[in-house]
Amino acid sequence: MSLPLVFRVFSAILFLNFLGVAFAPELWLEQANFSTTPDMITLGQAFGVSLLGFAFIGFRIPEIAGKTLPAFGQVFSIVSLFFVVLISFHLITGQVSGPTATVNLVLNIVFSILFYLQSKKA
Repeated sequence: MSLPLVFRVFSAILFLNFLGVAFAPELWLEQANFSTTPDMITLGQAFGVSLLGFAFIGFRIPEIAGKTLPAFGQVFSIVSLFFVVLISFHLITGQVSGPTATVNLVLNIVFSILFYLQSKKA
């Protein structure tokens, strides 16, 4: 899997998360065992727009970065690790549970590794 493809797949998954939180916020939040209040739905949708923005940035980076693409891969590897730490903390402390948190934890672990390994090859 090439580094540009890792960026594309990562962006697609972020976009799917955006769709879930923006258009099915109750389902998306309940799968992480959050109470779905109107405030949480609003906050979730704001988070969804952040996901959309990050998906767009990630999708465009392979064309924009040029020869610096490996450096961007390393940055995305570290950012994914931030989410690994945060989601792990939330799972350990019981603040979240369920498939949303678990799947996002696994995906961030996988993408952190993929971004790192592919940025070393490029």
